[in-house]
Amino acid sequence: MGKRKLLKESQNKTSKELAKERLEIRRLQFKAEKLGFKNSDNKEELLSAYAGYREEKSAKKAGLIDKEGNGDIKAYDKYLRKQTAKNAGFIDKDGEADIKTYNKYTRKQAAKKAGFIGKDGDVDLKNYNKYILEQTAKNVGFIYNGKGDINAYKKHLREQKIKKIENDNCLNINYLDMEEESYLILAGMSQEFSSKII
Repeated sequence: MGKRKLLKESQNKTSKELAKERLEIRRLQFKAEKLGFKNSDNKEELLSAYAGYREEKSAKKAGLIDKEGNGDIKAYDKYLRKQTAKNAGFIDKDGEADIKTYNKYTRKQAAKKAGFIGKDGDVDLKNYNKYILEQTAKNVGFIYNGKGDINAYKKHLREQKIKKIENDNCLNINYLDMEEESYLILAGMSQEFSSKII
């Protein structure tokens, strides 16, 4: 009897969790219908679309608008990174935010936290960067012999970058270095403030 009771409680708990998740999905779907961001039956897709909607609105509120009249998320992200770098005391000789030095600092901190220390006691960025790329490659499906296939992943990034340039009619635009982006996303940095070196 005791085992049956425990099993029933476990099943009830699972049902409650499923019901809670369905309710969360329905709430997000209602927001999607009301606010106009992409709707879906998948919770993660809904959360991602809602986050994108909020970023776009924040960008617009900050006066960062693209040529279509929408909030410029890339420009807003860069603005946030500049503010974060400045608040952390990374300022160049012109009084502007020194993003490059700030990015290097955050990457070193992430490497140190992950235990990548060289024989000399200094942070081992080379092996940390390799580790991050390998993990990213594996996570997005580029796998060889059970490990992340860095070369295949880098080729994919180059192809994506070329595609972006072609889509923008070869305009002289600065593109985010997607390798740097993957370093910091996997390093556990906040998406809002993750460093993407240009």
